[in-house]
Parts: sequence; structure tokens; C-alpha cells
Amino acid sequence: MRSEADRSLIDRMCVSPNPFRQSGGSTFSLPSADLFSGVPVALDSAGFVAHHCYGGFPWSVKEYIRLAASYPWDWYASMDLCCEPEIASNREEVRRRQQETIRLLGACREEANRQGIAPPMPVLQGWRATDYLRFAEAMTDLPSLVGLGSVCRRSLSGPSGLLSIIERLDRSLPRGVRLHLFGVKGTAIQKLAGHPRIHSVDSMAWDFQARKAAALHQHSNTLEHHIHIMRRWYTRQIETLPQQAGGKDTAKDVGGAFRQRLCRDRRKAQGQRQINLWMNETNLDWLDGQR
Repeated sequence: MRSEADRSLIDRMCVSPNPFRQSGGSTFSLPSADLFSGVPVALDSAGFVAHHCYGGFPWSVKEYIRLAASYPWDWYASMDLCCEPEIASNREEVRRRQQETIRLLGACREEANRQGIAPPMPVLQGWRATDYLRFAEAMTDLPSLVGLGSVCRRSLSGPSGLLSIIERLDRSLPRGVRLHLFGVKGTAIQKLAGHPRIHSVDSMAWDFQARKAAALHQHSNTLEHHIHIMRRWYTRQIETLPQQAGGKDTAKDVGGAFRQRLCRDRRKAQGQRQINLWMNETNLDWLDGQR
């Protein structure tokens, strides 16, 4: 049984189909009604793991939707093909995987209708900001919640960085459409806190830290160890988020707070570039030593 502290810590979960897969086959064992102790749970299609480890989805659309229909998930994502460079090594492959993701979305929607459940959450795929924009434009019926794929371990800055992609999508997506970000890093959570387009994020950064710490200290990566690392990681993320106004649940103009923070970061970067132009390397070394 979970303690009350653990219940308050885990207020929402996102799970993969892999734990339900029967003996490495193409069918699933269906979850019991009390499996997650009443905690709201979302279902990810595990696109990156499927294509990285198996070379493709080992289960069919029909079987995946059967799993989606077996439990009252908060939402479930459509099956999608990720576009990370280690999997999609050129522009033609990125476009092919985008087209296949759109085809899979249509197939998942049709199967969901046949099995009598709500349609899946679409997942925008691509690598460059223009990829995501083109993908979004190809879909004329975006719902209020849309996934953003291929952002795991992605850099925050640069033309293909997460902040640039979010900024471009923010200008182009219809009003009311918000994003769920799959597998983002802790630094991304801090930077995007309060962004009006971000509905939710999930992350396995804490799991990587748990496995790394267990190997470093040469002890077993037990469930208790996992819980300890997860609680510490979660607490660290919460502590770095902007404080709520007056102790209330909703901050005042969270979108404005995000835009102010982004503007400050840009001004700081511009100022640093200007200092580099004004001062030679010797003076910069001296300045750095005075901090």
C-alpha cells in the first residue's frame, strides 16, 4: 500500500503499453480496475521505444485500441512514429514518418469508433519547427489537447530547440489548443512553467537518475530506491517553479510571467554577446575572476 505522502506525490501518471505486453508478443494483458489505486493515468503509445528496440510497433492498431478501451485513462495517445535523428536520419525519412503518423491516427480513430471509445490524442511529429507547423497545418480538426513528440532529451535552445518549437507553434496553433510534452528534461520543465500552451509534461529523467545512482554506488535498483529518487526529483522540480500568488492555486497571469522570464533570458544573452564584442579576452578573464 502507498503512504499518504506517496499518494500526494503521484497525482498523475503516464504509462507505456510495454508492461501489459504478454511475454514479448503482440497482445496485452488488460489492467484491473484497481491497478493504479485511483490515481489518474494516461496511456502513451511508446513510439520511441517500439521503433528503437523492435524496429516498429510489435502490436496492431486493433490490439492497442483494445488496451485503450480496457481502462478509464485520462487520455490515450495515438500510435505515432518518432523523428529523432538516431531513427530518422534524413529529411525524406522525417516526412515519411510524419505521413505514417497521420495514417496511424486515422486508423486509431476508426478503430476507437468501432470499439465505442473516445478518439485518441493526436501527436505532432517532426524535428524542425517547420516540420511541426506543416504537420499541424495538415490536420484541420485538432482537439483541445495535442501531444508533442520527439522532444525527449532535446536541446532547449537553437533553431530546432524546444523553446523555438513551442514559440512557433504558439503563434500558429488555433486558440484553445494546448500541448502535452513527452519525456522532457527537468530544465525544460523549469523554463516552460506557466506557458499558456503547455497543458502537461511527463518525464523519465528521475528513472535514469535512479539507475545511474544504483550503478555508481553498486547497490540494487530496488522499488524503494526508485521511490526515493522520484520523490527527490519531483520536489526539486516543484521548488524551482514560480510561486503561486498569495498561496492560491492559480497564479496571476502565468502566461505573462513566462513571457517576462523569456524576455529577461534573451536580454541577458544579447548583453553577453555585446560584452564579447566590446572587451578582449584578457579583460573578459579579469571580469570573470571578479564574480
